[in-house]
Amino acid sequence: MAYWPSGKMTHILDREQIAEAVRRLVNSDDSVIGAVLVGSVANTVSDPFSDLDYFLFVDVTAWSRSRQHGPWWSSANLRQWLGSGGLQVGWHYWAGTEKHYLTVGTTRLDFSLLAEERRGEIVYWPRLFFPPTGILKDADGCIAKAYASNAQATLPDAENDLSSYVMALCDVAKQLLRRETVNARLRFRSVVESRARIMRQLPLGTALWREPTRHAEETLLRDQVAELERMAFMPTAAELRRWIQTEVSTLAQVCHDEPDRKGYLALYQAYLREDSS
Repeated sequence: MAYWPSGKMTHILDREQIAEAVRRLVNSDDSVIGAVLVGSVANTVSDPFSDLDYFLFVDVTAWSRSRQHGPWWSSANLRQWLGSGGLQVGWHYWAGTEKHYLTVGTTRLDFSLLAEERRGEIVYWPRLFFPPTGILKDADGCIAKAYASNAQATLPDAENDLSSYVMALCDVAKQLLRRETVNARLRFRSVVESRARIMRQLPLGTALWREPTRHAEETLLRDQVAELERMAFMPTAAELRRWIQTEVSTLAQVCHDEPDRKGYLALYQAYLREDSS
């Protein structure tokens, strides 16, 4: 049973009011050509801790005309825009690109601030990003057209999931061989997630494919949950190294009659064996 704080209704109300304020701001600003709400809230699978995730597509010239704080996609320009709609930003993390992570009140908001020309890229997005109801503004119908041209989610693909698992394993092995154990531990998350996808047989392009461990305790068998927990909470770097070495060796043996596949695994199998001797 998940834990929800006693004030969850206040928190959800706060988020809904913020979402409505963003909607009004988007539709009152001519420099915003398109806007999409994506993620769990858009897909109606949210909970009290879920964020608001947006893609804003702007006319760069018009957007920049009254916002001249560094590059047009800067954090200062986004804060100014939100402030014009009565939304006061608390924390704001910006990595220097189009992606922004910030808080307003008790709600976290993630914004991708993009030039309007990039709306056509939606044709390549997995359908997991948003349903048609997530389109907040579409000045010339470009977003709806791209969405309609987007391929539907595929069927579960065991081959794709296994390849993801192998590449994640070898990526962690690479960090261990570099003696970067902290980096290896952080990247091991991809191994756990790939294993969860194999267990759950999630179709590519669906809401849970990107976060396959969400609701895992409620949907998987008890022994599968226990396996994921053992992987996620390995106590020492030495144990992580032994587990990776065993798993890479096992997969290399399974692929013994497939030289094109075995070669990649055998490389890391040999290096790990030599490194631990």
